[in-house]
Order: sequence, then C-alpha cells, then structure tokens
Amino acid sequence: MLSGPLAALLVAFQVMTPYPRVRPTQKTTAAKGTYDEDLTATFHGTVRTNQGKTLRIEDDDNKILEFHCTHKTGYFDGDKKIKASDLKPGVRVSVDSIQFPDGELNPINIHVVHETTKKPAE
Repeated sequence: MLSGPLAALLVAFQVMTPYPRVRPTQKTTAAKGTYDEDLTATFHGTVRTNQGKTLRIEDDDNKILEFHCTHKTGYFDGDKKIKASDLKPGVRVSVDSIQFPDGELNPINIHVVHETTKKPAE
C-alpha cells in the first residue's frame, strides 16, 4: 500500500476525475441533419407572414402554423434555390419540417408550389 503524499495525490486525482459522459448517437442528433422519416411531416399552405426567421402559413383548414427557420433551412422554387425573402405573402408553399418535443416546428425544406390549371376536356 502507498502512504504519504503520493497516496493523497492519487486519491485527490480519483475524486476530481469526471464521470464518463454519454455521447448521443447520430440518429438522435438533429444538428447533424439526420432525421428519421417518422419525425418529419409535410405541411401545405399559403404564406401569411415571413419575418426573417419566423414563417407563418395558413393551411387548407385555415389554421395558422408557425415555423422557426434556421440557417440549415432550404428554400426552393422547383429545382432552383431561392432566398427566404422571396417567400412573399400569398405564395403557396410545401414545408417539410420536424417537430421538436417542445412543439416547435423547424422547417427542413420549403418548396414553392405553382398552381397548375387544368384545361377542360373537350
């Protein structure tokens, strides 16, 4: 057995050593951009307000949905990337989003939906 200052130093080192930390797996890490298909949802509606990081749309049931956009949110018009500021009130959109446990909706991709008018059959 050790005694004296060396033993005291070893005991102090063991007390100061932090417990092992558990690292999250890649599946549960939202910041990595990996989302389970079960967690994503697509919403369709019309843009009501676009205030920087907050986008509000009115869905087909006249409910207002609020999305909190991040720097990872993608904005598309067809295959073309657009800016968030291009989403003006009245534009139809499709929003692929994930809902966090606190209920906040975080959009992954926002696509502009162009209404196609069908020609009547002759």
